[in-house]
Amino acid sequence: MSEQPLCNMDEKIDEVLATLGPILLENKDVSIAPEIPARKLKRALRAYGQSIATADQVRLLVDNTVLRSAKEGLMITATHLLCKTGPSGVLAIHFSDIFSVMPDMLHVGPVPIPGIRINREHFIALPGMAQPLETFEQPALFLLTVLFHQTLGISPDSGEDEGSDFLKSDFIKSDFNKSDFSKHDRS
Repeated sequence: MSEQPLCNMDEKIDEVLATLGPILLENKDVSIAPEIPARKLKRALRAYGQSIATADQVRLLVDNTVLRSAKEGLMITATHLLCKTGPSGVLAIHFSDIFSVMPDMLHVGPVPIPGIRINREHFIALPGMAQPLETFEQPALFLLTVLFHQTLGISPDSGEDEGSDFLKSDFIKSDFNKSDFSKHDRS
């Protein structure tokens, strides 16, 4: 479970985004409030967030679409992670229910699909976030994971038992480098 009191989550997200946001914005899929394009936000809310979030509650939007419509992707509010991707479908997870966030790789045949895994259970595909950030020199997925860890007060190995045979993320175990995704680049 998250250690942060939910009443302070607005402040915590703003604090973490003030630090990590400028670096995350190096990735073209990321928009941060108040600079989220209104049309994208409206489409994302209609596709996977309208029952929980309003436009003024969305702090971060990751647009997963090739045509930049934001009808698939991920949103963060002060209380929820909301997403819609092929592997996960529509998903809404309250922050108090998140104990683990890890970068991961789903393999569909020979094609690797990068994303994040929430609570070792929910895979959220975020292929555009696999590109390294210039400032961070690591895939944007890693920094997005750090954002969750800092905001929610969880550690990278939260939820793992010391004696567990649970394997760490395939993304971390993979021999990841820029060339892994260049042939699958969505550009």
